[in-house]
Order: sequence, then structure tokens, then C-alpha cells
Amino acid sequence: MVNSNSFWYWDSVIPKEECDKIINLYPDKWVDAKVHTDRIERSRDFDRDIGHDINTRNSQVIFFSDKWVFELAYSFIKSANEQAGWEYDIESMENLQLTRYETEGFYGWHSDGPSDNFGKYDRPKDDLLNGLIRKLSITILLNDDYEGGEFQFKFANEKMKGLDKVGHGLKTNTLTPPMKGTGSVIVFPSYQLHRVKPVTKGMRYSLVGWACGPPFK
Repeated sequence: MVNSNSFWYWDSVIPKEECDKIINLYPDKWVDAKVHTDRIERSRDFDRDIGHDINTRNSQVIFFSDKWVFELAYSFIKSANEQAGWEYDIESMENLQLTRYETEGFYGWHSDGPSDNFGKYDRPKDDLLNGLIRKLSITILLNDDYEGGEFQFKFANEKMKGLDKVGHGLKTNTLTPPMKGTGSVIVFPSYQLHRVKPVTKGMRYSLVGWACGPPFK
């Protein structure tokens, strides 16, 4: 387990049998998730080092809401929220996302939500999400028999040494958590920039979820 104000991590905490069960829940439901957006990060050119548009995603996904998987994911979110000291006001969770990255699959730098009033959901018919924002994100690594596909964070800190300058003199550094073993779990604030680098061999499976609550004040 790693305690950090920026993320909370468990190494290989979920048994492989449970991870395999999640992977095989809906074998015929995969859909492509290749997206191009115009987020503000585009101007910062964070992702030039891997040669991809920073806001491009190349993967396949399945959205689902099986109760036992929700309970599993939420137990880690709840624990991280308390132990990391965030103590965010969490009211609900979105549908879970099972993600598959084939060889050359990746997800460029992005955040899961701005976590302010601009990011709140406008869904009057959805009592679970309307008016809420994404506050905490969770990623569960479901296998480890692949190469590449590293999960990374991008942090900005003017006082850190040896960091690259990115646009307007902003200094940044990239952190790669030790997220390699099957069943590893990481929870982090949804506004945090992160990415999945290209998979170079094999196929990477992960479970992703988002815990939501009122905008920060």
C-alpha cells in the first residue's frame, strides 16, 4: 500500500480468480472507444514524447453495473477516501467501465473531470448523477501478462528540480506508480492528469470507476 496525497494504491490485493471473472463477464459486448477531443491540454503538448495526439484514446470498453463489482470497487474508494485524508463528499457512482487495450492501444493525457461547477452533470432524469461531479477515480488492473501500457500521472510543481518546461514555463514531472501486478488498485482525485501508455505486447485489461458528489466549494 502506498500513502500519497495524490493517490492511494494497493499492490495485487484482488485475487486473480476475481479479476478473471470480471474480464469474462460480457465477452461479446466490447465496443471501440477511439476519441479525439479539444480539451485545453492540447495547447500544452504534454504527450509529444510518445508521438500521439494527447487527447486520443484507442481501446475497447464495456459499461456495466453488476452489484458485486460495484461493492468491490466502492470498498476501495471508501477506504482510500478515508485513509488518504481527502474525506470527499461522495453520494453515488457511475456505471463501471471494463477496458481492454490491445497491442498499440493507449489513452493520452486526460483528467476524468474538472471537479468544479463546469463539470457537473446536467441530467434531470438521473437522480444519482444530476448536479454532481466526478470526485474520485479508481483503476483496477485485471491482468499483468502484457508489456507497455504503464499507468502514469502528470504533476506540476515549480519547486521540483530536473523537470521539463511545458508551455508558459510550467514545470511538470511524470510519475509511474508501481501498478504492475494483477489485482492492483489505485484511487485518485478525478481532476488529476493521467494516461495509459501504448501497450507494446499482449492485451491489458482494467476496471475503471468514478465516485461522484457535489462540486467543491
